[in-house]
Amino acid sequence: MAVKIQTEGNGPDWNEFLKSFQNASTKIGLREAAKTWHRQMLPRHFVLGAARRYNFKSRSAAYQKRKRRRGGPPALVWMGDLKRDAISGATVRTISDRVHATMRVPWYAKMVKKNPKLPNIPEELTTLRKEEAEELGEIVRETAARHLESSGELAKKKRFRTT
Repeated sequence: MAVKIQTEGNGPDWNEFLKSFQNASTKIGLREAAKTWHRQMLPRHFVLGAARRYNFKSRSAAYQKRKRRRGGPPALVWMGDLKRDAISGATVRTISDRVHATMRVPWYAKMVKKNPKLPNIPEELTTLRKEEAEELGEIVRETAARHLESSGELAKKKRFRTT
C-alpha cells in the first residue's frame, strides 16, 4: 500500500514538517516490527528444527551426547534460562531510522566469542530468514501507512492530504 502526500503549502518549514511526520510514522512501524519479532519470531529459535532452519553452528559430539541423556531439548535450550529470559520481555526503542530491542539474557549469551569452535549465541538468537525479514519490512510499511492515513485530521489542519 503506497501513501502519496500532495502538498499545497511551500517553504522550508512545510518540508521539514512533512519529513518529521513521515519519520515519526516510520518509527512507529519499526517499533511494531520489533515487537512482532520478539513476540512471534524469536520463540521460533527455541523449537525443534530451529538449528536446521536458522543454520546454527553444529555443537560438539560431547555436547550432543550430554544433551541426548537429558532428553534432548531443542536448540539453544539446555536448562531453559536463555529461552525464559529472552522471551519474557524486551525494551524496544527507536532511534532515527533504527530500532533496538533489549532483552535480559544469561551471561553466556552476551559473551564475546573468543573461540571459533564455540557457537555465537547472540547471532543465533537474532538470525532472520529471508521471508521473516520481508515480513518485518511489510509490517513497517503497513504500520507507517496506517499511521499516515489515520492522521487525516492533522492533514486537513496543515493543508495536505494523503491519497
